[in-house]
Amino acid sequence: MPYQLYPQLPAGESNKGVVKDDLFKELIAQRYPEATEEMRLARVKPLSAAWEAEGLCLRSPPTGLNTGGGGRMGSSFDSQRLILLARSQGVEDAMIEEVYAANHTRDECLSDWKVLLGCAKRAGVRDAEATLSSSWGVTETFAKIEEYKAMGVTAVPVVVLDSVGKNQIKTVLSSGAPEQDFLTSVMAHVLQTGELPWKQGQQPLPMPQPHGNWQPNLTAGGGAGRSVTKLADREAFVQAHAQANAAGHLLAVDFTASWCGPCQAIGPQFAAMASQFPNIDFASVDVDENVEIAHACRVRAMPTFMFFRNGQQVGEMSGADANQLRALLQQLSGSSPSPSP
Repeated sequence: MPYQLYPQLPAGESNKGVVKDDLFKELIAQRYPEATEEMRLARVKPLSAAWEAEGLCLRSPPTGLNTGGGGRMGSSFDSQRLILLARSQGVEDAMIEEVYAANHTRDECLSDWKVLLGCAKRAGVRDAEATLSSSWGVTETFAKIEEYKAMGVTAVPVVVLDSVGKNQIKTVLSSGAPEQDFLTSVMAHVLQTGELPWKQGQQPLPMPQPHGNWQPNLTAGGGAGRSVTKLADREAFVQAHAQANAAGHLLAVDFTASWCGPCQAIGPQFAAMASQFPNIDFASVDVDENVEIAHACRVRAMPTFMFFRNGQQVGEMSGADANQLRALLQQLSGSSPSPSP
């Protein structure tokens, strides 16, 4: 389940985030304005004990009272993209362990790409740098986040109350760890009355509101902000040709599939090349979602890359050889790739 940890923090490019204690002071003030320092420390004791029982170390508990500020915090959006990449390579669990250790044990910032690249290296994830420098996985991760948000899940843990007896309540009590006394009082009231206590003055725990540039960068991939356009149907395929023709560009199309390991391996590198060849339009077709176009283009293997100019196919390549792909792009476009971002 991908979700964006602390979406109010900047995302879309590498950054150093914010001081962890400053963030938690703000969150605690929003959710528990009456909390004293003693109450803050008492609140995290069960959390720290639970970590210790599992042989883990929670280096800077979320109190806002840690020595030296408790490190830095950043949006986890790009870490979710790398976890998606790790899944395609069979090392998802190792990458998740590294991300958790970086965030909770080493107090490292998950929006700092150097931190993420270190996690990826230790977990054995390939092509992490190319992925971060491109738009690979952005749309998929963002769509999943929106799917869970529509269900009321905006953080973990999430407490959902579905029904009491015949009463269908269906409400999110808390997104994010709630206080024990809050849950106890709410549940006691619901069990006694069959209703939520909001009318008696108690309110669901508030969530922090995003501010600043928290939206993921949907056009990542270099200074020009270029990306790979997913062609979902025949109309989109025709439109991509028209736009490339109007601009005098070569159109490069990656025919791919979610179940194809080589496709997932070369996908981030193909996306990274979008920023290196400004006179080429980059697009992709999922052969399972756009069967009509895959059949019309006589795609027989994945990945297959096809190249078009003025509506006519001028080249084709099958396989996941990034060097061969780059050389073919250079040959067909008549230009050398610019340095990677």
